[in-house]
Amino acid sequence: MASSFWLKIFKKPFSVLILVSSVALVILIYYLCFYQNKYLLKTTLPQQKILIVNSILPLWQITNFLTSQKIENILLIQPTDSEHNFQLKNQDMINLQKASLVFYLSKNLENLLSKLQQNLSLHHKIKEISPDVNFKLLPNNWHLWLNPHNLILIARWQTKQLCSIDNNNCYFYQENLQKFELQITQEVNKINNLFLQHNSNKSIVLLHDAYNYFFDYFKISNTIVLSHHHQSNMQIKQLHNLVNQQNNISCLMAENNHLSAQKLATTYGLQYQNLNLFFTNQAQNPLSYGLWQMAQQISICL
Repeated sequence: MASSFWLKIFKKPFSVLILVSSVALVILIYYLCFYQNKYLLKTTLPQQKILIVNSILPLWQITNFLTSQKIENILLIQPTDSEHNFQLKNQDMINLQKASLVFYLSKNLENLLSKLQQNLSLHHKIKEISPDVNFKLLPNNWHLWLNPHNLILIARWQTKQLCSIDNNNCYFYQENLQKFELQITQEVNKINNLFLQHNSNKSIVLLHDAYNYFFDYFKISNTIVLSHHHQSNMQIKQLHNLVNQQNNISCLMAENNHLSAQKLATTYGLQYQNLNLFFTNQAQNPLSYGLWQMAQQISICL
């Protein structure tokens, strides 16, 4: 019965045409529906951004500049917290687990992240910068971002890491790296010209040795460091002895609006300048602008 039915159909050319057309129409409708759904799925579901966690503010600021918000960038340790004894919160652990990469400077600075690097689930994503980069280092001092050349080395390292996980945007990151290097270099030239105008034999007393990175880079050697830890208190006797021994001290420089330092400067007739380890300005490149601001403060004392 079935074979005779199809035989009758195929004997009529018009019927064959209708059958073929019907089959073709069904295939076309299926094809269009399938690919339309696939397209809608692509366009309606938001693509998950790459997540980078940075330990400290300078690293976070460099990542921001390089990526221009193409990725999600999270700061782990706020500038008001100490990187030496930072304690993780629950949300921090969630962010670390979700992160594509975690950048930190050195086990000598952010010791907690060095310990977390031993965690098998985090080991592959936590990246310590210092072993991979030939930084200009000062003894027992890891505040190396205050040296402009070190900032450029960090940016180059970060660009390489970003390209390794996001090759589609690698060219974009490399272009921003060139802009970053240019801005830092231009700022360095401005600072050198500024210091040439204020060359003197006056000495500057520094509460904290972290700023030696800046002074060393710009070859300002007439500095005296009172403390090698930014949380230690100055002894009045220390400053008193210095003032008695040297009569060319012009300034006392500290951080966080250090009240004891301000009182001591007033007592001994010295200028007081408040410096910051982290640059919290809102400039497009807060690091280059922060270097310039620091130079302006220092030039007052030269």
